[in-house]
Amino acid sequence: MKSGDTIFLPRNVRHAFLQLSEKGNMIVSYLPAGKMEAFFKVTDKWTSPPTKEEIAQVFANHDMKVIGGPIK
Repeated sequence: MKSGDTIFLPRNVRHAFLQLSEKGNMIVSYLPAGKMEAFFKVTDKWTSPPTKEEIAQVFANHDMKVIGGPIK
């Protein structure tokens, strides 16, 4: 995508994010929000990098699933 682009992903479409810069420059919206607000409230409390197991559990608790490894 380039600056100013918009993308729509319907439910259950596998996707990922990769931040290439020091500061993020993207707005992400979830409509309907579902359990995203609760998900972000949990992850915002992390004070150190979580384990893969902790990440998988938090995603599962909010009806999401981590697939694959980190994007390189």
